[in-house]
Amino acid sequence: MELRIPPEEKAVIARAAALEHLNVAGFILRTVLPKARELVEKAEYLKLSVPNDSCPRGLGAP
Repeated sequence: MELRIPPEEKAVIARAAALEHLNVAGFILRTVLPKARELVEKAEYLKLSVPNDSCPRGLGAP
């Protein structure tokens, strides 16, 4: 996994990963993936819970 972030920030992430006995990719996945899933589920729930006729044009309305 390649990150385009300042070296100082990358070093902090690498240090945190090492403290958790993970590589950087594993640390990012363990930390970020639950939040990503939560956001996707929330967006899908909102999309499914709004009736089609009450959506403004361009947000799911035909």
